[in-house]
Amino acid sequence: RPSDDPCYIAFERNFVAADLVTAAAGLICAEGLRRGKGWAIVWGGVAAGGILFLLCMDVTWNLLHGMYADPTGAMLMENAINLFCVTFGPYLIWYLLRQGRRSSHA
Repeated sequence: RPSDDPCYIAFERNFVAADLVTAAAGLICAEGLRRGKGWAIVWGGVAAGGILFLLCMDVTWNLLHGMYADPTGAMLMENAINLFCVTFGPYLIWYLLRQGRRSSHA
């Protein structure tokens, strides 16, 4: 973790439920896509929304508390996670919209 500040630790502990819901939605989406089910798009939307929510919470905290100014290894990992979220969340939405259009034309 990039900080041992008790406030930061308390903040990070609040991510567990949102992380679990987002991961579960992603797994349900992946299984639905594998099976060719339309409900996969809904669960993918939940997963993408969760990814973007977590991104916004993390980036807001990091900006407000000057975390990006501390280039530790842990902060570099945080940056990698943020980069993943800022690219994968919108990509997932785009991908699911394409899948939805394909299934509506079938």
